[in-house]
Amino acid sequence: MVDQKKEMREEGAYLPSSVIYAFYALIVIIVIWIQYTTMAPLGNVLLGLGPFILFVVIATSVRINRKVKDYLIIIAIFLLSGFYAGFSSNTLGVDTESLSVVNGVLILITIALISRVALRNDNAGSAVTEEKEEEIPLSERLKKIEDKCRSINFITGRLYSGKKMAEGRALLKISPGVYLTMRKLDPSKKEEREELEKSLRRIEGVIKKFGLEEEKVFGANAKEPNEKIIHRLVESEPKVAEWINDLNSELDAALREIRK
Repeated sequence: MVDQKKEMREEGAYLPSSVIYAFYALIVIIVIWIQYTTMAPLGNVLLGLGPFILFVVIATSVRINRKVKDYLIIIAIFLLSGFYAGFSSNTLGVDTESLSVVNGVLILITIALISRVALRNDNAGSAVTEEKEEEIPLSERLKKIEDKCRSINFITGRLYSGKKMAEGRALLKISPGVYLTMRKLDPSKKEEREELEKSLRRIEGVIKKFGLEEEKVFGANAKEPNEKIIHRLVESEPKVAEWINDLNSELDAALREIRK
């Protein structure tokens, strides 16, 4: 589970499709507005917005994490500097200085959105800590596991609602029959301890499926085929990252305790 968290943080996530579409729609609107107000040729306007357009293309085609975000900032500076130094107002027929400012503002907005995605991914993988675990009763850990399972099930059901999603949704659902019976088991008895361990492993198995791409779970019904389930859940409800981290930690602790 620790490896899954590290992988989630290192890989990052693509920008949501809605954000990507919004960026390209914004490009179209700005191009039309500049061409209308300046009467400059379309090619010159597109060239004038070159830094922003190129930046959007790059930013929307890679997975975003902290390292990539830093590289994108360097790329943005390079694009803006190259544009300002390489073109004159006479060449484009458009005020180059004003366009540089427009490009800069648009790129800053893009970077702000990218930073939000990067932070969200870090939160989704930030449970790799070395802090000493508190000594708490197993029954309390099991109650926490139950609460987190309920919350995650709710978000999963909300995100993947509908008849077409039913089969895939069932694979991602943590069975209530599993987590509701755990606290009734007595780990001091061998058979019940073994049953408790099986229940905890079943929950682990479902959580691991969140690392799969949507297409592998929902097939042709996948809304974002290449996007991982965990990323889609976090986009729907950012708190899911914290819930899964907490759930993984409690599962690890509970399993260690019953194996003592």
